[in-house]
Amino acid sequence: MTNNYLDTYNNTFNRVKNIVLYYFIKELRYHYNEELYITDAIDNFELKLYNTHRKNIDLLNSDYLDIYKDYQTGTCKYRKNHTENCLNKYLLDQYNLKKKQLKIDYIDLIKKIAIIKSLEEYKSLIDTNSHIYETLAKNKRFNEIDFIKIKDHKEYLKIQDEPKDFNFMPKLSNNLVDTKLDSQILDIKQSDIQLEVGKISEDEKILLLHLLFESSKKNKSEIPLAEFLRIITITQGIQEYEIFSKKQTSKITLYNKLSKGIDYYNLSRQKKIAKIELLQKKITSLNLKKTKELLTIIKNNI
Repeated sequence: MTNNYLDTYNNTFNRVKNIVLYYFIKELRYHYNEELYITDAIDNFELKLYNTHRKNIDLLNSDYLDIYKDYQTGTCKYRKNHTENCLNKYLLDQYNLKKKQLKIDYIDLIKKIAIIKSLEEYKSLIDTNSHIYETLAKNKRFNEIDFIKIKDHKEYLKIQDEPKDFNFMPKLSNNLVDTKLDSQILDIKQSDIQLEVGKISEDEKILLLHLLFESSKKNKSEIPLAEFLRIITITQGIQEYEIFSKKQTSKITLYNKLSKGIDYYNLSRQKKIAKIELLQKKITSLNLKKTKELLTIIKNNI
């Protein structure tokens, strides 16, 4: 009796492609509409793919006795039809040896492996073709973005007079894989909140931290705990390891920015006000009512 191991693998692999392509184009369009750098969208998405890929490998190896390493070994053993032979022979043998300990159905295991390999391939394609995707996005040719191996870059990038379909978004098919496994893939999806936070520059995040610092010096913080937590979430990643050294704090740029706030910048009054108003606009949807009020007070005192 023939099995459907390779079909399961291929269907899952293609399902991942659909999901990755959908959210990749969605992120490119978002950056285009917001007049943000397309290269940032590509870099951010590559990083999300990398992190999701690594997380899935770590989970598979830790939960299932290095079975992914067995798969990698198996694909190297055959001259032809590497994936099919590995799934039908070598990996299946290794699975049967560890079956009692693994506590996972072989079909589900194949799906997990296919997710990892698909994420790996499409991250590599985005990396290889990043300049092509950037050019297509800048010219609103979203309908032409696909995950294919491009041999002739110049031919692929022939610029047309008008984009075919600016509103194009690939469709997500729900009938390829059971949705319980999609949670492993959807780490790459950005929520609307994450997209809004992504608009805030590092200097703007530092200005928010400055507000927290100034508020903390009062007997009772002016910023409610919920807003405090939101700001901490927004500003995660702001780090300065020089603060642990013996270097004078006055010579550390981040320290000075946090200490002086908007006054750190050698700008005219009008430009300082514009800088604060832009930050207020960016945090409008982030439920930071008190923070916006404090920014208004700073703006009025410039």
